[in-house]
Amino acid sequence: MVFTKLIIAGTTGYLAGHASRAILASTKPKFDVTILTRVDSGKAVAFIPGARVVPVDYNDHNGLVKTVAGADAILSFIPGPSSKSIDRLLLKAAQEAGVRRIFPSEYTLDILHPAAITVLDSGDHYFAGCSLPFIGAAIIAVLQMDEEKTKNKRISITKVRATMNQIVDIYEELLGTKFQRAQITSQEFLNKRNADLAAGNAFAALLDGIIVGEFNGCGAGDLVDGLAFDGDGLLNIKRKTLKELTTEALKKIGTI
Repeated sequence: MVFTKLIIAGTTGYLAGHASRAILASTKPKFDVTILTRVDSGKAVAFIPGARVVPVDYNDHNGLVKTVAGADAILSFIPGPSSKSIDRLLLKAAQEAGVRRIFPSEYTLDILHPAAITVLDSGDHYFAGCSLPFIGAAIIAVLQMDEEKTKNKRISITKVRATMNQIVDIYEELLGTKFQRAQITSQEFLNKRNADLAAGNAFAALLDGIIVGEFNGCGAGDLVDGLAFDGDGLLNIKRKTLKELTTEALKKIGTI
């Protein structure tokens, strides 16, 4: 059964913007969308064409249950460390309201990978990546898939797989110049993460940990099986090569 009546939590951040626009632009299927914003944000309630925007207090459990009741699925795009606590509040409300599915705000490396903090360094380690439009299209495909195939599962979605050295090689080819390659060790990032934690900079520490897990070759950031994801034929966006993506990026910033 397709998830069509959606609650979207979070409107700020790059992923929220791209994913929400993709969902609202979809016509097959057409989604019924309610977007939640913080009641205490201090900002006027935004008008978002095609969606209802509802201010909520995430700590008001009863109010949150009433707001999400009747929805098929909740998609959380809450950015930063606050997503950890808000996702739990959304899950608790979803369970009581009978919502069939919740997508937590975890669009990153495999955070449960057993080797996610192993320190292995080389510019030749593979990692996987996605553009924001690709993630948006993948979410729409997942919403349409047989729900038993995606129930209680982490879904690997990969647009391109590469190494840092391959990226630098393509930059050099497209720009016609050589780059000096300086190696930064995972231990340096781990030291920075520990310093950020000690200083109370939780978000910076989170990013440090993601960088380590993504690029150190442990496998947590190399979701190679995601290259086969096609949403059972429902994915409506094509993958591009690393060179094509790099060319687009450089054109966008006016470098080539």
